[in-house]
Amino acid sequence: MKDPSDTNQPQDAIITVLKTVWDKGYNKVVIETDSKVSLKLIDGDPNESPLLAQINQIRGLKERRWECEVIHQWREGNLCADWLTKRSLSLEPGVLKIVSPPEELRKWLAYDVVA
Repeated sequence: MKDPSDTNQPQDAIITVLKTVWDKGYNKVVIETDSKVSLKLIDGDPNESPLLAQINQIRGLKERRWECEVIHQWREGNLCADWLTKRSLSLEPGVLKIVSPPEELRKWLAYDVVA
């Protein structure tokens, strides 16, 4: 298991998504992450973690008046999300609306449907 002090990227991504969907007015949301370390910190006792500020921010966002879950999803179980995540590293921060999936993503869509 990777040391959570090495990066706070999964926590920052969860915060960004929670803020975005809240601002868009969604009242029921499920966030999937492949970071078991993040989930352990969110659901456990992060008092000794250098990520305490981010974890408390996630908890505060989850406690708003909405149905919100953050759950684990194996990276291999959602190859589309994995591809999009890797692709996003080369983009500017923010929300990108994809109207039609890029050609490279279509094979992963087919695979995820079958798997």
